Amino acid sequence: MLEKFDKDNFDKHLQIKNIEGGYGEYSVLEDITIDVQSGEVVALLGPNGHGKSTLLKMISGLIPISSGEIIFNNSRINDLNPSEIVNLGISHIPQGDM
Repeated sequence: MLEKFDKDNFDKHLQIKNIEGGYGEYSVLEDITIDVQSGEVVALLGPNGHGKSTLLKMISGLIPISSGEIIFNNSRINDLNPSEIVNLGISHIPQGDM
């Protein structure tokens, strides 16, 4: 069973293993692997249209991945819905006009 986010016991680990996916028949990301340890800060850099937002949407459960897996705190989260992923403590804030 997946644990709910506990801000007082924040020792989490995010693993992205060989994920692929995109929008419909259009593949955007291929064979992406990232390992983020607790307390580590990671930045995604790149020009427009190179998959940064797509990766965040996949981690957040907003778009499905076609292969690979996303593991958070030793539990696979690929098939969770976005609200379940937020309850684990994973979220992102997309860029918007202010």
